[in-house]
Amino acid sequence: MARPGGDWPDNRSDMPWGNRNIFPGKGRPRDEALRADYKKLIAIRRAHPAFARGVHTSLATDGDLLVFLQSDEASGDAVVVAINRGAAPATASFDAPAGWGTAPVRDVWRGEAVPRTGSRIEAAVAPRSARIFAVEGAH
Repeated sequence: MARPGGDWPDNRSDMPWGNRNIFPGKGRPRDEALRADYKKLIAIRRAHPAFARGVHTSLATDGDLLVFLQSDEASGDAVVVAINRGAAPATASFDAPAGWGTAPVRDVWRGEAVPRTGSRIEAAVAPRSARIFAVEGAH
């Protein structure tokens, strides 16, 4: 659900979670699942220095799918993000960053192992969703 957006004051409303009153628009339903998603994203960002100080490299753009790499040479951290803003599923297909070697890959957002064929990774990205790929045991 998140925030409805729009013109002021809707574009400045509180996030719809927690035990505080939501102003403006009191009475809006709480969205604790969205709050949990934000907490998870914050934890992922903290665990991967590439998000804070890394270099952004676009890997692929195909219609509504964007795939990019965030890499930080100092820490050796590299993370690939795939975002599908479309209404249909998409497939992210990319070469693993050199620093990943042959280590197993995980979608750290969903907590799932991601198969790889040699240095190539191919993974489905559901409509209006994202996946965050990193090697297991990294940071």
